[in-house]
Amino acid sequence: ADVGAVVDIPVNIDDATGVAAFQIIVTYNSAVLNCTDVLKGSLISTGWDAMTVNATVPGQIFGGTNSSDLSELGAVSGDLALIRCTVLNNPGAVTSLHFLPSPATALVNSAGDPLPATLVDGSFTINGGCVPTTEACDGQDNDCDGQVDENITPVPTPCGIGACAATGQSTCQSG
Repeated sequence: ADVGAVVDIPVNIDDATGVAAFQIIVTYNSAVLNCTDVLKGSLISTGWDAMTVNATVPGQIFGGTNSSDLSELGAVSGDLALIRCTVLNNPGAVTSLHFLPSPATALVNSAGDPLPATLVDGSFTINGGCVPTTEACDGQDNDCDGQVDENITPVPTPCGIGACAATGQSTCQSG
């Protein structure tokens, strides 16, 4: 994703049995992402109250909702929520996505009892675009400046033997 791109990062659940409400708090590197919203995932798209979101703490987002009639989800897996973020950094930048432990991040049944959960942190890596490296004579824009094979220093190159010996230079042309 390029700088400025909006991405939806899924929060998956392996077994949603008994879930009637949830809240998640995720921390991340605010130099890599700016997360501004938590959206309902495919498992809770209808019959649930509006998502409550707090994105006022840099590097942290909170989201939560409940089933409007307190009905519980069954033994299904998939996206419980989507964290909407804007990419702030360049390709190759990485941030961990750390779920704060319960009760900060919680799954709750219809009686309001917490459900056991094993939280698994994740990471987000910005792919695509150009990852800058040292310019090389290879027909590529290695340093991501929009130019190909520029500023390649000629290399002194000896050739010939004896009376025919000379030193020339090898230059970069078309990679």
